Amino acid sequence: MLGATKSIEAVPLAGASPDVTLPKVHRKDGRGPAILFADVSRSMLLHEQLGDQAARMVIDALLALAEKAVTAYGGRVVRSIGDEILAVLPNADAAARAARDLLIGVDAIDAPHGVRPSMHVGLHSGGFMERAGDVFGDAVNVASRLTAHAQPGQILTTSASAPGISLSVRRSMRRLGPLDIRGRIDQIQVEEIAWRDTADEEATVTKFAPVAALGTARIRLDYEGRQWTLDARIKHLSIGRDPGSDLVIANIDASRSHGFIEYRNGAFYYIDTSLNGSYVTFGNAGETLVQRNQVLLSGRGMICLGQPAGRSEQLVFEVTSPTS
Repeated sequence: MLGATKSIEAVPLAGASPDVTLPKVHRKDGRGPAILFADVSRSMLLHEQLGDQAARMVIDALLALAEKAVTAYGGRVVRSIGDEILAVLPNADAAARAARDLLIGVDAIDAPHGVRPSMHVGLHSGGFMERAGDVFGDAVNVASRLTAHAQPGQILTTSASAPGISLSVRRSMRRLGPLDIRGRIDQIQVEEIAWRDTADEEATVTKFAPVAALGTARIRLDYEGRQWTLDARIKHLSIGRDPGSDLVIANIDASRSHGFIEYRNGAFYYIDTSLNGSYVTFGNAGETLVQRNQVLLSGRGMICLGQPAGRSEQLVFEVTSPTS
């Protein structure tokens, strides 16, 4: 059995020639080395808009930024796969910091011919093996899956990686919810690592609705004749088809764990964790698709899961405060 705090170095196989070795096995508790994938977002669109040669130059420049960020934190690029790199870093904190530096660098690039490039990142610290310079195992699969789900300009990691991430970085993380991983029985809990300045990040998150000073706010939810109320004491409500959800939705377009409402810093946020997304409406404003992202809830509106209004059951919300 592997020890909880040690990595097993590559050792010769008994009875084999000296150059045959077992792979190095890394710990699974989130405090060991981390796997990071960094992928160029919408690379096909870059080829369409810039042409193959110019697009390749942009992609190569982005991958060079990724390699620079990885090596700056003591990591190494294992391989480059088209428009994506796979890297190993000493721990999840180094991976998170490298990912943030990378996206800051990408954001500072001038948009060639009006086309702004972007990247997205997935990282995970867990069990994996190294052999002959390559890596394979659970952590590689998880990091790859996270990258596939990340949106342009987004960094995704797992709650299991949190023990290896410094407190200063963990303050910038927010929970998104569970995700199924092919080959795994249990879901993983996904978190986003913010990399923009706080003011800019809040502007991005809350652009769908006016920001209200809610203080000790309360939110009431109405769905098919039933009501739920959240406030500073009841801070979390899960929504989905799963019978274990706090608010069970009888809608085939809804995911089993579609999203949740969370009370944070005096306000309520709706966080979508689904594949089909959620359609959120504020008052008489038009619908906004929220997909694997979050939005501040204010005033009165509705949330439709998986389909726009008119094609899905409506979850009506109303946010109030003592001064409203």
